[in-house]
Amino acid sequence: MMALIKKSLLIMIIDLHFMTIVDNVPKIKIVVTGSSSFELAGKVGEHLTGRKRTLILYPPSQYELLFNYNKFELKEKLEDFIVLGTYH
Repeated sequence: MMALIKKSLLIMIIDLHFMTIVDNVPKIKIVVTGSSSFELAGKVGEHLTGRKRTLILYPPSQYELLFNYNKFELKEKLEDFIVLGTYH
């Protein structure tokens, strides 16, 4: 079983419910995402010691983007990448 929880809902319930869910639902995997990852990581860490794995997903580098864009396209899209990010 897997649960995907949106950030806004997560912030309201994180401190009370994650430990209960993880301890009482066998083999559940909970995926937590959001732009407030530092805030979330601090709150999750206290209650789920020994029950969690953290994966930090960094944005693609300019080198990695060269696999999808040529140098001209990268320069042309630079402002969009800075404002909107490079996740697609």
